[in-house]
Amino acid sequence: MRLGLVLPMGAPPEIVGTARFAEAAGFDGVWMYENLYGAGAFAAAGATVAATSRLRVGIGTVSPYTRSSAIVAMEAGLLHRLSGGRFSLGLGASPAEFVGRLGIDASKPLTVMRETLAVLHELFAGRATTFTGERVRLRDVTLALPKPATAPPIYLGAIGERMLGLAGQLADGLIFSVLCPLPFIRRALAHVAAGAATAQRDPARVDVVAYVPFALRSSAREARDLLRPEIATNLARFAGKPDVEKLLTQDGVLDSARMQWIARRVAEGSASGEIIDDELVDALCLAGDEDDVRRRVDAYAKAGVHELALFGVGTDAPSREMLTRLIRISR
Repeated sequence: MRLGLVLPMGAPPEIVGTARFAEAAGFDGVWMYENLYGAGAFAAAGATVAATSRLRVGIGTVSPYTRSSAIVAMEAGLLHRLSGGRFSLGLGASPAEFVGRLGIDASKPLTVMRETLAVLHELFAGRATTFTGERVRLRDVTLALPKPATAPPIYLGAIGERMLGLAGQLADGLIFSVLCPLPFIRRALAHVAAGAATAQRDPARVDVVAYVPFALRSSAREARDLLRPEIATNLARFAGKPDVEKLLTQDGVLDSARMQWIARRVAEGSASGEIIDDELVDALCLAGDEDDVRRRVDAYAKAGVHELALFGVGTDAPSREMLTRLIRISR
């Protein structure tokens, strides 16, 4: 199991320092996400590439709606070259509500992603590309960058069955966002395998990364307590949103009634310890004492995850000590 660290995109001054810490501590890679109207992922990736020498630097994810596929190829291609082949590009459809504020039609995400992948593969291969798709169009575009020995691997952030199948057909990797329970991951990877089969690909070629909230303490209760507030806040935010609710409810981890109850309790200001029990923390996170964490890492590996990217971990001294302990017990 590889171990990665998701950089603190909500605290831009800490991005580079956290990446340097991750490299010194022995992590395999770092990842950064782009929430619209927050910190830009390509700028953060460039700074991280410049500040490190060994880490894989991955973007997971940027939206194919907000930049032309040619612009994405320009940025990703240069980062791949500057990093000496350490860069990975992740694509994911941003929430339609946010994309719509830019005057962009955020419909047909599967079509947009499929066409974007087709164009990126052509451009990264160094070919002059003309493409007339339903949503993506280019006319006689060729990347002016020197052709690399390899193109940057392309990952998809996906939870829907058809998007998971597309990852199996065309992508190099798959990124599971935070709060994806293990039963969902197992079932999702079956859709990836089915997509790979239609394209006559080996599903083992699809690298699987999972963003996972993380806490490690000598007391398992204390570790779980660290994560309860964020879980409660997120579940309350997701209540009533069909796609995310389905992710969390279809495998029995939660049900809609409980999510609505969590949302009400959060709105009332109830303590997170009264809302989120240990079973729910364990279903959604990597948390506990050293034995608990070892068992959970093994469970993710058995489910088919190749890299755990730890999400939401602070940059203070106790958090860094916790991360260093994880590296020690996992090697």
